[in-house]
Amino acid sequence: MRSPLTGYSLISVLLPIAIAGRATSPDVYPTPQGKGNGLWADAYESARALVNQMTLDEKVNITRGFKADNICAGTTGSVPRLKWPGMCLHDAGNGVRAAELVNAYPSALHSGASWDRNLTRQRGYHMGGEFRGKGINIALGPNAGPLGRTPLGGRNWEGFSVDPYLSGQLNAETITGIQDAGVIANIKHFIANEQETYRRPYFGVEAASSNVDDKTLHEHYLWPFMDGVHAGVASVMCSYNRINNTYGCENSKLMNGLLKGELAFDGFVVLDWNAQHSLNSANAGLDMLMPLGGNWGQNLTNAVLNGTVTEDRITDMAMRIVASWYLVGQQNFPEPGFGMKNFTLPHELVDARNPDSKPVILEGAVAGHVLLKNTNNALPFKGKQRMLSVFGYDAALPATKNTDILCAGDGGSL
Repeated sequence: MRSPLTGYSLISVLLPIAIAGRATSPDVYPTPQGKGNGLWADAYESARALVNQMTLDEKVNITRGFKADNICAGTTGSVPRLKWPGMCLHDAGNGVRAAELVNAYPSALHSGASWDRNLTRQRGYHMGGEFRGKGINIALGPNAGPLGRTPLGGRNWEGFSVDPYLSGQLNAETITGIQDAGVIANIKHFIANEQETYRRPYFGVEAASSNVDDKTLHEHYLWPFMDGVHAGVASVMCSYNRINNTYGCENSKLMNGLLKGELAFDGFVVLDWNAQHSLNSANAGLDMLMPLGGNWGQNLTNAVLNGTVTEDRITDMAMRIVASWYLVGQQNFPEPGFGMKNFTLPHELVDARNPDSKPVILEGAVAGHVLLKNTNNALPFKGKQRMLSVFGYDAALPATKNTDILCAGDGGSL
């Protein structure tokens, strides 16, 4: 496989502070309504029948987060009158985060080194099964941003490759696997989220701005998200950073213009946690607020009543969320987050692991190792080795009296 990218340019560095007078990303309004075409057709038909029975307050309720009795990263509101249970959202770098009785899968970066479509899909499928087993409706992955512009980005291990084509193809396979397991996949972080430093505003300093020309945005950063949308991804997460000096989660050019317009995305957009900056983010294309209600809830209802936000926009938000729920078949789903309870309190143990995942995990670990050049046939090792050096953050071992392994990781060595 080769990247279709023939070259790209970045018109400015990622700046931690906005330059006075620099133009913001252009406005694109209104938000295109979900059409429910293709694989979304049946899901939208079912969602339409349910959402049309909801009151304004009920539609608003499912677009916001609530504190729940589980340890999910976020839990949506529900509509008890119509027996719609709400949804649990939780993190998903290489498996269910901060949970017991689940597997740790090879990182996406490791999987990307395998260039293996089927193995990547199987990885996604078995991860998805564990999310479902824990009652997690939405797995907050896979990751297409950061794409890996700098090796110092901090989150590169969660993505498959710096190559937009390879990243897109393996994100698509992962999405298919997760959603085949009955869990909503969430491709993130939209978009050009390439650094951790000042990715959010701190102490009055604006978040970094990824200033990107249109050609670079389309051919480089948007490419993996396009493949994700074509694979039927049900949700997208907008990012903390600014893009061309407008925050990602209120950037109508990106959410309305590119994602829901050019790519015809029919799922919902959820913000990275607490990344909302104003109520107008609803008009800019944001559909779900996490982790708690923030500026929405009654404020969003009032915005409809005073004409700031149309009820059609609220209906579209609810439709996109409920249609995603139907798309992956969550009508007979476990109680949201039932296997995600506070570890410090008595709770039922829920083992989400499937024995069939073991060969996928092992093969994934093996396939991601890449031998660049086997000089003088050094590998495989022959005979007894006097000393083996291991480098990297995973290299630390407990001290023992008789060890012949030299480790250089986590700031120390044995």
